[in-house]
Amino acid sequence: MGRLKKLRATNDAEFAVMVSDQYQGRGLGKELVLRLVEVGRAEKLSRLVGDILPENTAMQRTARAAGFRMWHVPSEEVVRVEREL
Repeated sequence: MGRLKKLRATNDAEFAVMVSDQYQGRGLGKELVLRLVEVGRAEKLSRLVGDILPENTAMQRTARAAGFRMWHVPSEEVVRVEREL
């Protein structure tokens, strides 16, 4: 499952991706993220943002490979990612 949620009063959207355990490791997460980037561009969004749990290193690698910047937010215990479109 992949989704975009437009953020109020901005031209940004938050993205989310979920792949069932039985389908992980097959490149589906990467494909979903890349397609969400395409949808965001088609919708003329400025930026995609998201939060990833620190222990989800596979999703962090996927986001990095898809061109997202990332940084750790210790106070929220997440890795924040963003990509300009």
